[in-house]
Amino acid sequence: SRARAAYGTAAAGQGTRSVPGLAGEGRARLRIYDLRGRRVRTLVDGHRPEGRNLVAWDGTTDRGLGAAAGTYLYQLRSPGVVETRKMMLAR
Repeated sequence: SRARAAYGTAAAGQGTRSVPGLAGEGRARLRIYDLRGRRVRTLVDGHRPEGRNLVAWDGTTDRGLGAAAGTYLYQLRSPGVVETRKMMLAR
């Protein structure tokens, strides 16, 4: 399985994702959505240090099920930042 995004490529289940740098230390939320806007997985929801953070997505949903191959959106929210990007999950 492979997950592809604007910030590089990671193999689902074995890779990490480099997410945009945080301007300051604080709360951040990183979620993955399907193209209908339904939340698939929450990867980060809490305090994170300033700067770039590495986050792994194993290709599963919040319920532990394997996500279907296709296009997903991931969204980073932190103080002063809301950034959404596309990525592909291939199985």
